[in-house]
Amino acid sequence: MSAARTALMRPVSWLLLLLAVGVAVRLSWWPQTFQADGVMLQPTDSPYYARFAQLQLRAFPRFEPFDAYVNAPEGATIIWPALHTGLVMLAAWAAGPGREEAGVAFVDLGAFVLDSVLLWWLLRRRGGEPLAWLAVATVGLLPVVTANTGLGNADHHVHEPYLAAATAWLFAEALAEGSVRRAAWTGALAGAARLLTPMGFLLVFPLAAALPLYALRHRGQPLPWGRLGLALGAGAAAAAWAGAFLSGQAGSLSYVEWTSFQPLASLAAGLGAGALAEAVRDRRRALRMLGAAGLVAAPLLPELAHGLQDLLGKDALLAAVQESQPGWAHPGWLADMLELLGALGLLLLAVVARDFRARGTAEAAVTLATAAAWLSCTLLQVRFLQPAAGPLGLGLALGFTSLHGAWPRGQRLLGLGAVGVALLHAAAVAAGRVPTWEDGPMEEARLRPVMDFLREHTPAPADPLDGRTPPDWSVVASNDWGHLVTLWGQRGAVATPFSQAPVHVRGNARAAAILAATSDEAAWRLCQQSAARYVLVSPGPVAGASPEQLSAGLHRRLLQHAATREGEASGHFALVLDAPGGRGGGDGRPFGRLFEVVPGALLEGTASPGSEVRAELRLRSNTLELLTAVHAGRAGADGRYGLRVALASEPLGAVAPLGPWKVVVDGTGQAVDVPAQAVRGGLAVPVPAAPAR
Repeated sequence: MSAARTALMRPVSWLLLLLAVGVAVRLSWWPQTFQADGVMLQPTDSPYYARFAQLQLRAFPRFEPFDAYVNAPEGATIIWPALHTGLVMLAAWAAGPGREEAGVAFVDLGAFVLDSVLLWWLLRRRGGEPLAWLAVATVGLLPVVTANTGLGNADHHVHEPYLAAATAWLFAEALAEGSVRRAAWTGALAGAARLLTPMGFLLVFPLAAALPLYALRHRGQPLPWGRLGLALGAGAAAAAWAGAFLSGQAGSLSYVEWTSFQPLASLAAGLGAGALAEAVRDRRRALRMLGAAGLVAAPLLPELAHGLQDLLGKDALLAAVQESQPGWAHPGWLADMLELLGALGLLLLAVVARDFRARGTAEAAVTLATAAAWLSCTLLQVRFLQPAAGPLGLGLALGFTSLHGAWPRGQRLLGLGAVGVALLHAAAVAAGRVPTWEDGPMEEARLRPVMDFLREHTPAPADPLDGRTPPDWSVVASNDWGHLVTLWGQRGAVATPFSQAPVHVRGNARAAAILAATSDEAAWRLCQQSAARYVLVSPGPVAGASPEQLSAGLHRRLLQHAATREGEASGHFALVLDAPGGRGGGDGRPFGRLFEVVPGALLEGTASPGSEVRAELRLRSNTLELLTAVHAGRAGADGRYGLRVALASEPLGAVAPLGPWKVVVDGTGQAVDVPAQAVRGGLAVPVPAAPAR
């Protein structure tokens, strides 16, 4: 074998070893992903990616962003990134019809391999083999990255650490060479990153922060500071505007969708960074650029205020999810997500800072600025720890290679051993954190019988994969289960895990209002407004409703006793299915309960004026729980009475009545058959008069 080929094969072999370790760690999710009754994708976005990919396969070659089954009956435009959606669609297509979810389960695993190879190739060109391998190894094995890219994940966040590291390195090359063209291309990559992740356009802001830092260290050099900032912002703006135009949203300034907000914000960031960099030598020019940045940013102020309100809790769902929690309030979580490898990276950033002070390298400047920016954002919201992993990996690699070059041979071996231990520890932590089947199935898996029932035993839409045609009816459930309703149940969901966009906020608010309704009639009317035919309740939070509201509302009555208890019995919500296995699987109670929303049958008859009337129906659920529905009322002054009941004396689903209704009037019981047609049609059912004594 030639010397050149040997030199090539050695780094490739190290890369293959790294990828093999990373893949093995991520494959440890296999038992939780491939279960006996189907594929269990990791919550919450991956299940909807499986549906979204199927919609795109149906619409191919046209890209179809609208799905009428999301936040039904309105429907919603899904703003997920097109290129990542294409990867998911390709995986679903490769798996074949009926096995799309199995293919989707491998998306983030494949993205990890592809992104790692591309980052390794990029870093190796200028930084050399040790730096490239170490940076890719660190990013790939940080617990925060492995936790979000294991088997069963198809989420777009997989790309964020690699994009953050790649753009940082490219911008460092642009600064080192003083190349306006490279700065523009780096900006274009950051602007186009929205094709891979919705957070992509944010990449330009940490890069912009690096420019004044580098200019301050090299203020005596005649570099085109202002033009570098302008090129970075203009390149990002050009790519982002192209995306906004193609998405048909170029006339909007909404921060949620791909609109003109992103290019204007990117251009303002570039101009602002250029102004601060120019201030070290030409204050007049700096003021002109700063004024231009202000003019560009001015139209964005209302939308920036809107976004800030959402982040501070106006959007109930955004405020509730873990990734929106402030990192400063959860130091234990941050420690778990960084572990030994992350701590080593933070320590070696200090070495990078020392090198920047001594030598002023562009790589050190950009790594420090981007790491500081992303980690500062992480203290405000933990979602930013994912992109922070990119510059953190770069920092570890730069710091270690700097020390390694200055150490004697013995210390080099010790240093290599320390890094090796950190990498192996990271792999062990990631693999050890995977839950086993003995821990119990994931909560989402407990609801599979409910979703199967919806798909197989309820009126079916003409084509559940036709996202343009609204479904005739919808399902109310916690927003946590919305993606399962659309994927497994193939029915419209009123609430989903989507947030921020007004249509998502409205849908989640409608579902929360129904589940928190304090009266049966109020809940029924709200269900009519959302065309809701079924209601699913389960333990846990509902975005937009406080625990106190749920406890006082429909949610508790349905979950606790299936709205059968006297005084709280429902005339509009009929139990049709229980999902076995309570939370944690230990209390024997149903984890979830599915109810059909019906007008209810009206039991009508006559009795002695003012006398009590009771109606009872015994039933057995599919989990063998015995329930007794009890309705009570009094006859009016004219002796007439009416009791509205939701349950029929024949099965509406998997819950079996144990006989007819028993109506007790004036102390005498009467057996009354209430057909399903009566409760579904809101019909009156006459109760025979009690025989004379």
